[in-house]
Amino acid sequence: MKWIEYQKKLVLNFDDNRKALRFYAQLSNFFRDPPYTFFDTNTERTFCDMIGMCIIDEQSSAFAINGFSFNGLQKAWIYLVQHQTYFYDFLSCCVALVNSYPETEKEIKEALIKGILSSLDDCQISYDIITDEDGIFIFPKGAKELDDALVSEPLEWLKDYPKAYKAFVKALKDYANANSYNASDVADKFRKALETFFQEFFGGTRSLERYIDNHTYEQYLDKCDIPSDMRNEFKNTIISYSKFINNNAKHNDNTKLNILEYLMYQTGNIIRFLIKLKQEEKNNAN
Repeated sequence: MKWIEYQKKLVLNFDDNRKALRFYAQLSNFFRDPPYTFFDTNTERTFCDMIGMCIIDEQSSAFAINGFSFNGLQKAWIYLVQHQTYFYDFLSCCVALVNSYPETEKEIKEALIKGILSSLDDCQISYDIITDEDGIFIFPKGAKELDDALVSEPLEWLKDYPKAYKAFVKALKDYANANSYNASDVADKFRKALETFFQEFFGGTRSLERYIDNHTYEQYLDKCDIPSDMRNEFKNTIISYSKFINNNAKHNDNTKLNILEYLMYQTGNIIRFLIKLKQEEKNNAN
């Protein structure tokens, strides 16, 4: 029985902080006796560069704390321990460790991923994994139904729109590490992802606002026989979306952290709607 399921059975309350502490404890057990110990100097340097830390001991891959000698991946754990203040920072560093290994060390990368995901599962922390040219990244999920429909599925379909896919993945990466200081930047990344999608979907290199002004998408919706009330609803949604990000993110720094999830889902919602129409159009043509 998983830890949180056990707590539920005993009718004990738990919160996200306790989940994070449990996740930390689970990984601590994993690194205490890892299935692999390889952590050479090049990997260590790459990892330290990613997380912005200095190498602990440049003279040897082994070092001692309170008389206990650490080698290999146990040494990597010391770096991770120093990033345990916030759960998302800690998780990001775990992912950075995976990505610091070269592709030739595929077995180690897979073992690390398995250890991280197993700990997340045990703590019932919902997550999703995305892979791009930089490696893997893991980001916490919200409501499963929304994440599947408005994040995971649009990402899969966006592979036919490579520039938009890359822009949306970049926005999701920044969203996974969002805080009150970079919330506006993250919001503008979602706007950029939607703008890039419009460019690939409708053609051209116009700004998102220009696609709104020249009614490109309205004409497409009309072509797809979408009722006028629904076309107006879609138009108002995109106008409000664009205005908010322009006024609070692109030209000012007023975006609150609690609005980002909505922007993420709204971006996926607009993309999903148009791609579904395109799929239907192709099916009817066949």
